[in-house]
Amino acid sequence: MEADGDFDRGRLLSALGCTRHVWLLNRFMLLALEESEEGVGIVRKHEVGRAFSAVASSEVGRDVAFDFVRNNWRLFTKEGRYVWQCS
Repeated sequence: MEADGDFDRGRLLSALGCTRHVWLLNRFMLLALEESEEGVGIVRKHEVGRAFSAVASSEVGRDVAFDFVRNNWRLFTKEGRYVWQCS
């Protein structure tokens, strides 16, 4: 059953990146990086790359994702928390 849940999470992450509203794409990326007080984010750390890929895969989102990463680079490098490997 867990595999189905993971599949559904992946589909939801992909769908959230499909909007053409720039403010929603920015909000989605910000939420992907945030952690709650319990240290758990809305988007799991191992899924952050997938969330950003979902945004960057659209014509509108490509520039939005690039600008977000460039403008928020400190969030990606802070203690190495959000650095992931591309395979």
